[in-house]
Amino acid sequence: MIRNSSDIDAIEARGLQAYLPAPSPFALLEDAARRRPDHCALCYLADIADPRRDTAITYAALVRHVRQAANLFRRLGVGPSDAVALLMPHVPSAQIALWGAEVAGRACPINPMLRPDHIVALLTARTRNSRWCWARTRTWTSGPRWYRRCARPEA
Repeated sequence: MIRNSSDIDAIEARGLQAYLPAPSPFALLEDAARRRPDHCALCYLADIADPRRDTAITYAALVRHVRQAANLFRRLGVGPSDAVALLMPHVPSAQIALWGAEVAGRACPINPMLRPDHIVALLTARTRNSRWCWARTRTWTSGPRWYRRCARPEA
């Protein structure tokens, strides 16, 4: 707890790393997977009226899927200084893609509820070394409409 300036001085003297439980968020997930592999890490309520449609992902499965996503992004050329723009509804695969992008490079999640012109502005303002990831679902199919508006020649 930080109560005053002397607490801040103490943190700065030891370094922030001394107060963090792991060097990265993914390392926290890996630690949880080692300690509790079969515990639920992510529970997605697909239909509040029908619990049979819920999806539960264990820590072990989540870490495995995040590694697979990170490896895919790396094979696609994503490195530590690259950004992956993620335009996806809030579903389990979006969380996996988000964490995979963070492991491979940098994630840039974009709210799919934004107006198409805002999405286009965010995607065209991207850095040179970036990739796009969007999901087509039964209820969300807006990707192709904005994708053509974002294409630009590489410099």
